[in-house]
Amino acid sequence: MQDDFNSWQTDDNKQFEKSTPAPSYPMKWHNFLIYFSLWAGGILNAINGLTYLTGSVYGSDADYIYRYYDGLKGMDMFYGVAVIALGVLLIITRFQLAGYKAKGPSMLTICYIATLAISVLYGIIAAGITGLSLMELINPASIGTSIAMIFINKNYYDKRSDLFVY
Repeated sequence: MQDDFNSWQTDDNKQFEKSTPAPSYPMKWHNFLIYFSLWAGGILNAINGLTYLTGSVYGSDADYIYRYYDGLKGMDMFYGVAVIALGVLLIITRFQLAGYKAKGPSMLTICYIATLAISVLYGIIAAGITGLSLMELINPASIGTSIAMIFINKNYYDKRSDLFVY
C-alpha cells in the first residue's frame, strides 16, 4: 500500500515538472532589460520629460528662448508629456516581460517605435519652429540604434515565444 502511495506521488511530481516551463534559452539580454535597461529608460525619460515641461532643458535662458521662438514652449510641453508617458510605458513593459506575458515582447517593440516616432516628430516640428536643420535637432545614431533594437529584440523574443504565453 505504501509503495502505491509513493508511486502516485512520484508520478504527480513528474507531471508538475513537465507542465512548468523552464527557460531553455540564454536569458541574459532579457534579464538585462528587465532588471536594468527598462527601469533606467523609464526613469530617465520621466526626468527628461520634466526638464522639457519646466523649460529647464535650456537652463537660465528658457524665458529668452521661448520669447524668441514662438510656439516652442507648447511643443516642449507636448514633448515633455509624451516622454513621461513613454517612461511609464517602459516600466509597464518591464513588468510584462518579467511576468512572461504574451504581450510583453510586442510592447517592447512598441516602446522602441514610440521612442523613434517621438524623437523624429519633435525634431521635425522644432526645426519648423526654430529654423534649425533637422540634423541639428535629432541624432541619426540614436535613430539607427532604435531601428536596430527593434529588429534585434524581435528576433530575440521570437526565438523565445514559447516562454511568453500567459
